[in-house]
Amino acid sequence: MSTTIHGVETTLDFGRFVLDHEAFVSGNFDTGFVGTHFDASRFGAYLNQRKEGQNWAAASAALKVENSTGQIATSSSGTSEGSRWKRRHLD
Repeated sequence: MSTTIHGVETTLDFGRFVLDHEAFVSGNFDTGFVGTHFDASRFGAYLNQRKEGQNWAAASAALKVENSTGQIATSSSGTSEGSRWKRRHLD
């Protein structure tokens, strides 16, 4: 008799896909995001890209947004420059 132990399955890769997607980053999305932007081939390509380490440019760009105090950079009005959704809902 043998025992096989498998790791816990999560949705972390899907969450990363969404958070890294251009539409999400730009704030140009709605509740139809998955139907509009997700399919198995895109997700597979995204996972392959992450495994190859080509996504470090996006991580590097995101880190540059943070200022020396560790806070997300803001505009002169005090709102985040990166998300139209956030600007819309902070008013």
